[in-house]
This record gives sequence, C-alpha cells and structure tokens, in this order.
Amino acid sequence: MLQSLHIKNIALIEEAELRVGEGLNILSGETGAGKSMIIDSLGLILGGKADKDIVRAGQDTAMVTAVFDIGQARRGLLTELGADIGDDDMLIITRQVSAAGKGSCRINGTAATATMLKQIGAVLVDIHGQHEHQSLSSQPKHMALLDKFAETAAAPVKDKLAEAVRSYREVSRKIAAMGEGHAAAKRLEMLTYQEAEIEGANLAEWEEQRLENRRDALVNSVKIRELAVSVLELLHQSETSGTALDHVTKAEAQMQELAKLDAATAGMLEALSGVAAALGEACRDIHAYAETLTDREDGAARGAGTAEIDRIEARLDQLHGIKKKYGGSVAAALEHLERVKTEIQELRGASARLDQLNAEKRGLTKLVSEACGELSEVRKRYAEVITAGVGAALADLGMPDAVFEVEITRGSAFGANGFDRVEFMLSANKGEPPKPLAKIASGGEMSRVMLALKSVLADTDDIGTFIFDEIDSGISGRTAQMVAEKLSGLARGRQIICITHLPQIAALADTHFLIEKYSEADRTRTSVTALGEEDCVHELARLTGGAKITEATMAAAREMKRQGRELAQQKG
Repeated sequence: MLQSLHIKNIALIEEAELRVGEGLNILSGETGAGKSMIIDSLGLILGGKADKDIVRAGQDTAMVTAVFDIGQARRGLLTELGADIGDDDMLIITRQVSAAGKGSCRINGTAATATMLKQIGAVLVDIHGQHEHQSLSSQPKHMALLDKFAETAAAPVKDKLAEAVRSYREVSRKIAAMGEGHAAAKRLEMLTYQEAEIEGANLAEWEEQRLENRRDALVNSVKIRELAVSVLELLHQSETSGTALDHVTKAEAQMQELAKLDAATAGMLEALSGVAAALGEACRDIHAYAETLTDREDGAARGAGTAEIDRIEARLDQLHGIKKKYGGSVAAALEHLERVKTEIQELRGASARLDQLNAEKRGLTKLVSEACGELSEVRKRYAEVITAGVGAALADLGMPDAVFEVEITRGSAFGANGFDRVEFMLSANKGEPPKPLAKIASGGEMSRVMLALKSVLADTDDIGTFIFDEIDSGISGRTAQMVAEKLSGLARGRQIICITHLPQIAALADTHFLIEKYSEADRTRTSVTALGEEDCVHELARLTGGAKITEATMAAAREMKRQGRELAQQKG
C-alpha cells in the first residue's frame, strides 16, 4: 500500500508530503482548498495524463514521488510488468512534468513509460471519483470481479476451459497452416489430372522422330516411287537405252582386255570391277525396294496409308501438347510426372491428417462449449449473491430505490473466459430501467456503488489502496453515517484515502489530513497538515458547524470522535 506521497510545484502546492497509513485516511478542507490536487498528483503516479498547466506558475518543473510497500504477494506480478524491485519490497515511483510539456517517469530509479505506470498503478491503487471510475467503467473488469467472487467454484472450471481452448486453438492453427484443406484438395485434384494425362500418353523419347519419319514417307510415297523407278531404269532396267550397269559391265570386259595388253592398268581394272560389283548390289536393293512400292499401288493400300497418316498426325499433336504444357520436351514432361507423383503422395497423407485434425476440432469444440456453459452457470449462481448483497448495501447507503443487476449474456465468440459477456447494470431511480454502470453520470452514485460492491467483494479483491473522491455527494444524516461505517469496515486490513465534507465520515479517520489554502507574499499556496487528536476534533467541529465554532460544536465533535473510536474498535 501507499506509504508516502511527496508533491512539489503542482498548481497551488509548493511542496507537501502525506504519510498515509493503513485504514481510513481522510482529506478534508474548505471547497477550493486543493484537495483534488492531491488526487490529481496521485493520478500522475498511476500513469494519468501529464498536462503542463499543472506546473506551478513561475516554476520550470513539477514532481510527484510515491513510495509503496508492495508486499511479497504482488512482487512477481509487478516484476512481470517491468518494475525492478529490491529486497525490501519497496516501490518508488517518480513523475516529473516540465512547463515546456516534457516529462519523465522513473520506477526505483529506472526510466519507465506512462503506460508502465498505468499498468503497475492498476495493481496497486483503485481510484473512484467524479471523473475516474477506472474499475467500474471498464466492462471487462466486471467479469474479473464476478470471477474473483466465484473463484472457489469458477477456478477449476476455468482451468479446464483454458486447457480446452488452448488445444482448440492449436488444432485450428494446424488446420489453418494446411490451408483449411480446400486449397490442398484443389491442388491434389489438379495433380491427379496431370498424372493421368502424362501417364496416358505413354511417352518415349525416340517416338516423335520415328513418327515424323514415317509420316514424311507416307506423305511423299508417289514422289518416292517415281524416284525409285527412275533410279532403277537409269541403273538397270531401261528398255530404250543402255543402263548404267550395262555400260559399267561392258567397260569392265574391255578393261580386262586392256589389262592383258598392259599390266600397268591392273589397278584400274580392280577399281572398275569394284564399281561394277557395288553397282550390281545397289541395283538389286533398289529393285527390291521398288517391288515393295509396287505392292502399295492398289486403292486399299493407298487408303490404309492415308489412315495411318491421320493416326500419326493425331499422335504427334498429342505429343506436342504434352511437351508444351510440361516443360517443352518429352524428357521434361517425364521429370514433371515424377515430381507430380511425389507431391500426390504427400498430399494424400496430408488429407488424411487434415481429416484427423478436423475430427479433433469437432471434439474440442464440444468440450469447449460444455465448459463455457458450466462456467456460465457458476457465474449466474454467484451473480445472484452479488446482486442481493449490493442491493442491500445501496439501500443502506442512501439509494433505497436503486436496482443493481449483473447482466450475463452470450457473446459472439469464446475464449479462456468462456462465451459470457458480463456487465453491471444499475437503475438509481424508481421506474428507470437498469442501464450499464459505465454510463451513469453521477460520481457520487458511482462511488457508492463501488463502496457497496467492495463491501460485498471485500475478501476477494487484492488491491490494497482505494481512493474515494466525492463519495459523500448528495448524502447526509443517517445515510452519511452508513457510508462512514461501510468505509471504516472496508478499511480494516486495507488502505482507503477519502476526500469528504461530512463529519460522520471524518470522525472515523485513522489518519486525518487538513488541506488549507492561504496567501503569503503575494502568492497563494496550499498546505497539507496531518492532524493530531485535538486538531481532528476542531476540524470535525468546523465540518459540523461551519465557520463559527462554539463550545457546543466542539463538544459534539468530541463525542463524534469518541463514537468513531468505539466503532473502529468493534470492527477491528
């Protein structure tokens, strides 16, 4: 809890220090004396907005320093939030603001940010005032308060739910990584088609050239026959003139005669004999080839040739299409087929895994839904207890017609906190429907609702310091006494800092500070004084009787203080 608050050059406060203790700490003083400056200064420590206008006129900087004793219970949490805490469990927070608009924050001497102060401050202090309802104005905080109150029953259900949600999100993440299955299924469908297309083509690297050769031969068959017959006639079968073979044969015979007459021509004879032999063999081959062409001359043969050309052209078109789609060559298409087969195998395995994950997700969805429903029932049971307790407390606090409700509705999604949406609702006046608590305009009403809630939830909230500003707005008499008693009861084992104008509340102070404004040397200053016993009585008399203090008001103030001590002893 807060040990001390040192303020320097904040508005009218030149320098002041409050050493606050456990229990009920009261701040009182005339209207406009500067009580709200104390709360504003503490707000800076808790990460509030730093406006350069708060710097005291004529000064360059303003500074606030707060010392907290955090205790062992909050040490771990505050360390996680970035606080460097020593062995003494003390936390010193300093906030400085310059007249130029610049500022700095330090936690135990280490530079920090306003965001860090806000996070740390939310663990240490709860402020409730006309313009700062940081707990009750936050709808998510309502669920946290309800769950804290229902912790015994809710904790095991929340643990079960958290584990189920964690597993659900992990499975969902894995499914998402696999593209929810749709993209994988489309990919598998495409690859399966490619596999069938390429395999169905029965590709061979040598086939295309062979087909082209065969096609060319069939297409040019007439020209081929004409050329073959002409060659054969020239070489061997001419009826009108001597053939090449005839001439070579005659030349060979004459060369033999010549060789007999001149031995020098023997080599020539040998060469000519070779030509005659080769020419004879060529004539026989060409004749046989020409005979095959002759066999194709009938119409049936020509029709069969045309059909074969059509088949060849169709096959070549198929091969060209496959090549164009899959890499530009038969070899590239075959390589693509191997890659396709490998990926199909992987995707088929992934499809089976995806089916398994989707089955797991369906099971976890059911498990999460059941746990959410169980948690919702726990909340509804404990919400009835809170509703009754807060309603009774509000009646005691001067709001007899108030209707307090804990509205639990189902949200659009679920998480570790279930699928509930929890919101505190209030109707402050008879005949008005309950509305969200955050929309209530009256700071006094909000403070009393918080006080009522805190009296019901006292044993479940671990924040050590509460600040109530204007909690006495619009109340007096018996209601003021009830507010005072509830504050005093709530302060047992905690620390409450309360600004008040009511003597009934001030009389129960464990520590009382008087805030005064005065003029000196053409300057206005605000002072903060910790009051002793007699000064407390005098302040109570002022709060009771106004500016004129009589023996009667002093006597009444002493009696009020005595009764306050007795009440504190009873509650202690």
